[in-house]
Amino acid sequence: SDNSPSTEGTTDRAESLLKPTAESTDNRRQHQQQQQQQQSAQSVTTAASSLTPSPFPEKDIKEIVKKGFTREQAIEELKSTDGDVTKALVTLITKSLTIYKRKD
Repeated sequence: SDNSPSTEGTTDRAESLLKPTAESTDNRRQHQQQQQQQQSAQSVTTAASSLTPSPFPEKDIKEIVKKGFTREQAIEELKSTDGDVTKALVTLITKSLTIYKRKD
């Protein structure tokens, strides 16, 4: 009989050790792509925000934009509510729900 250590199963073990690395590389690549997309989206937003100067705090505008309205809608509504974010949001949401106005 041969006293040398068995190599049976070592390639399987090596492959199983490599698989998670390949997966984590894919995950890392996807994460980097997501970060790049977010960064480019942020730079577009920054460019858009510099187009429309506003007397209102940027955080107030962003609060409304986060809810799905445009920057222009946010600024317009903040103007009509004297900068009251809550009133501006309520008005915008109400307007978005008022689809048809009946003519009497």
